[in-house]
Amino acid sequence: MEGGQPEGMAEPTTGMFSDGSGTPTMSGTDNMPGMPDGNGTVAMEDGSAGPAGDSQADVGTDGAAAAACSSQFCETFEEYTSGAAPDPATWTLDGSPVTIDSIQPHRGTKSLHVPPHNGAANCIDGAPTCPAARFIRLTGKFPPSLHKQFYGRVFFYIEQQATGAFYHWGVMEAGGGIGYSDGLAVRMGGHIEAGGAEYLRFHIDTHMHQIMPFETGLSDTQAVIKPKTWYCLEWYYDAPGNEARFWLDGNERTALHWKGPMGGAQFTFPPEFKSVAFGWRVYQNSTKPFEVFVDDIALDAQKIGCN
Repeated sequence: MEGGQPEGMAEPTTGMFSDGSGTPTMSGTDNMPGMPDGNGTVAMEDGSAGPAGDSQADVGTDGAAAAACSSQFCETFEEYTSGAAPDPATWTLDGSPVTIDSIQPHRGTKSLHVPPHNGAANCIDGAPTCPAARFIRLTGKFPPSLHKQFYGRVFFYIEQQATGAFYHWGVMEAGGGIGYSDGLAVRMGGHIEAGGAEYLRFHIDTHMHQIMPFETGLSDTQAVIKPKTWYCLEWYYDAPGNEARFWLDGNERTALHWKGPMGGAQFTFPPEFKSVAFGWRVYQNSTKPFEVFVDDIALDAQKIGCN
């Protein structure tokens, strides 16, 4: 949510259980949807169906990882000098600065470091950036063949966080535009309850606050998140199909399966996604800091996995 109150006003219930207590009817994880690979053929999860697409793997600034990267886009941050900012040729900054350093890498020696900062309330709709956000955004190097449907993966680690009140945070999003508040945003993050519980939360924000409700989502209270732990988050976004699916550490979280449109026409996914962003955003004011590390980003037409 973008304000100081939980966004339960637009919680869909049909076919979903936002409290994690039920399991929606859906296909198993061994029957993943295929996707066009750029040549009109369908790329299956095992890579066995159809010829390979014509797109080359883009490894961001990490040229040394090219041989190890089997996805259409990878970023491991290994090629950076410790203390450097993300390469503006690949990443644009949504708000306040982040750095690459060797303090807490997932694999290798580097990761993206979101330094200690307090949460902050709303940003201005339509503004090109949001000072309260700590996101790096992929636009020009977001492979065009993945704009309509794609799988993604990111690892994240919460070093420290505020507690004792309600907080909503986000670690990744895909956008209908190329900026923070430029079009509908489809996000994954979490909720921290005042009592201490913390779990995953799928969040949609229209960035059209004049039309109510402007946000909705699904929660999975069984997908528990704890500080000082590396987590592997995976997702599948289908823009034309209005569908989102999520995996945590390789296990599909069916309570977060979104098959829309639900909750109003304003939550219809855009025809295609134009950007993907990673980092951290806390939507409430806090007097205690959050600090997070992000690593091993990958995007592809096939499910990527955590290994």
